[in-house]
Amino acid sequence: MIDISVIIPSYKPSSYFGDCISSIYTQTFAKEKIEVIVVVNGCDYSYISYALDILNQAKGLQFKLFYSMEPGVSNARNIALDYARGKYICFVDDDDIVSQTYLENMISLIENKSIVVSNVRAFVDRLENTKDDYIAYTYARLKKYGFSCNKFLVRRFFSSSCCKLIPRSVIGDSRFNVKFKNGEDALFMFLISDKIEKVIIADEHSIYYRRVRSDSLSRQKRNFKEDIKISFNLSLAFLSLFIRRFHKTNILFGINRVLAPYRRLFIIRYK
Repeated sequence: MIDISVIIPSYKPSSYFGDCISSIYTQTFAKEKIEVIVVVNGCDYSYISYALDILNQAKGLQFKLFYSMEPGVSNARNIALDYARGKYICFVDDDDIVSQTYLENMISLIENKSIVVSNVRAFVDRLENTKDDYIAYTYARLKKYGFSCNKFLVRRFFSSSCCKLIPRSVIGDSRFNVKFKNGEDALFMFLISDKIEKVIIADEHSIYYRRVRSDSLSRQKRNFKEDIKISFNLSLAFLSLFIRRFHKTNILFGINRVLAPYRRLFIIRYK
């Protein structure tokens, strides 16, 4: 029986991909209860061979490997969700790393209609030199309480689909919006937020290490007019969801989601 499906979208997998798979392979949680689903997307088919070699080196690790010509993490994650067998879903980016007890600690805390969130550290080249990720501040503030039912207080955790364990029943038929290349994580988390009653804080040893890369998609420079258009369309998508489920959404959380794309726009523009 598969308990956890680890979903990893990958564009041009490189040595970073090997580090990511290694961190999954060395988990303390039983390998027979984990499946890894990798979707290589938007690049030459030859990259499949590289990904397959890395996965085959992880002896005993159950995996599925897919290829899609269509680029984008949203499409890749949607493909993986369609084939996932796990009771719980864990999203990991292909250049990131998770701590050795990451899955075991989080699944031990999971409850019905809840998600478990981990600590997050950012690094450039070496794990020995990490720094606080923007989500880490929320984690540090709330870890002494163990959980929160107020989505506004834990809103930063809803900006990413990574660094958490999500019950498959919470996701259901919900999927990522492929129209967006930025902000798609936050939109997806807002989409499923009405099925989440509690956010549980994992212990400090459950760490998601986010690799900081200058060439990442979210850091690519765009002109200001393009940024305005993207922010407007994303905000409109949040607003549409907010209106449709107004009666069961934390008002402050909903307003924050609608306005967040503009806040992010000016932070990127003027930082």
